[in-house]
Amino acid sequence: MKNLIQKFILTGFTAMMLLGLAPSAFAQTPLDVQFVPNPLFTKPNFLPLDETSGTATVTNNSGTTQTILTEAINVSDDDNFGSLLRLRITGGTLFDNTLANFFFN
Repeated sequence: MKNLIQKFILTGFTAMMLLGLAPSAFAQTPLDVQFVPNPLFTKPNFLPLDETSGTATVTNNSGTTQTILTEAINVSDDDNFGSLLRLRITGGTLFDNTLANFFFN
């Protein structure tokens, strides 16, 4: 019985290798993103005239042109505080406007 189970597992593993399922598990991701610092923004208390910055470096490992997008998730700006903060994104497609406008777009 033990030999039968071992043969069954070996057959299944061999089938996965032949069908190409294993190479896709080890494939390199098309885009690699590094944040410095990580997380990107960690300032616990923002006061007037304060600034903070971070860098996101994207490496394209795919060999083809890729589209890079930015988005805001879990947005909560009920008091419209985002209209008082300026967000600037440099490199590639530029953004230099209020955080509230970034949330909206």
